Amino acid sequence: MQLFYGHIEETEFHLDTGEVKHCVKVLRKSVGDRIYFITGDGALYEGEISFISKSKVYGSFTEVEREFGKVSYDLK
Repeated sequence: MQLFYGHIEETEFHLDTGEVKHCVKVLRKSVGDRIYFITGDGALYEGEISFISKSKVYGSFTEVEREFGKVSYDLK
């Protein structure tokens, strides 16, 4: 899974400059492509790219997995 680090504002997201280079230049993502990203809050987001500039990727997210990566141990 290709995973990016992003920021959320209501129902929209954006990626920072370092992530933009990886997303657009290396992986050749474009407007309309779906991506997965995290924000550091423990959730996994799925979004669709709606705008690309030299320093930002913007889009909206549609799916959220709130407890992404949470490990539950049963120590019985």
